[in-house]
Amino acid sequence: MKRFGGLLIVFMLAQVMFVQGKANSAACANVSSYGTVRLSLPELPRKGKYALWVRTQSAFRQSRILLEVNKENCLTLESLDAPANQWFWLTQKDSQGVIIPVNIDNISGNVITLIGIDDAIKVDKVVLTELDCMPQDFGDNCNNIEAMPPDTTSITQLEPYQGIVSGSIKVSKTPDINRGLLQEVRYSTNGRVFQRSEEGAWLDTTLIENGKHTVFIDILLKDGQSIRESIILDVKNPVNAITPVIRWVRISSSSIKFVFILIATIVAIVGMLYLLRSSYKKRRELEFRGF
Repeated sequence: MKRFGGLLIVFMLAQVMFVQGKANSAACANVSSYGTVRLSLPELPRKGKYALWVRTQSAFRQSRILLEVNKENCLTLESLDAPANQWFWLTQKDSQGVIIPVNIDNISGNVITLIGIDDAIKVDKVVLTELDCMPQDFGDNCNNIEAMPPDTTSITQLEPYQGIVSGSIKVSKTPDINRGLLQEVRYSTNGRVFQRSEEGAWLDTTLIENGKHTVFIDILLKDGQSIRESIILDVKNPVNAITPVIRWVRISSSSIKFVFILIATIVAIVGMLYLLRSSYKKRRELEFRGF
């Protein structure tokens, strides 16, 4: 009986059932497999496009896995130069390295089937994420991504910027078009909001690392509606040894202020307790002396 080598599935938001034997499916038909695992998803927060990631390990440098979604789509996850015997995250990408999303048309009743077509493959986790989140380590970072505004039902793909970009650039006309109704614009990538603005016309590329990114633009309007757009940018800004620290400080300024306020509050409370203790100790000494 064929099966995944050392198979362990921990699917976020899913109940797991292990099925041995040849895959019996519609989209991934006539596949000779090393075992299949069916994952029944609970109710999702919304319909739309998601990224499917697998945390996997192989005894060899080549790693191939099929993912069938609702017996309609068959995704091929493949890496030809995977690190042998090391855990890594794998998803389906096009020839330019951009994630190919899977479209989920139903909020409930979704089923994903994991099909192994190479021997000696281990799978630790399968996660369904927003398109702008790349799982790291155990994938916990994708649990903390900022949710899409509730009235957003689709994503408008903007034309990619031609060539390499740097500094501050204008990527969308939508904030200017909705200037009178604009409440806030959020720019995010890899599951992290890196810039917020009440005007939102300009994106500061120095707030993200050099390289190719899919940047999501969430435009929140005062009437409660929202618009989500995305654009692919190839960023290259001058860097030095302290660039990552400066970037972190700028992005985390609000969090840093909160930490300083928290520390100041703790110091004030400790100081107050110390004064109360000193006052009580002094009073006890006076009582002991008979004054």
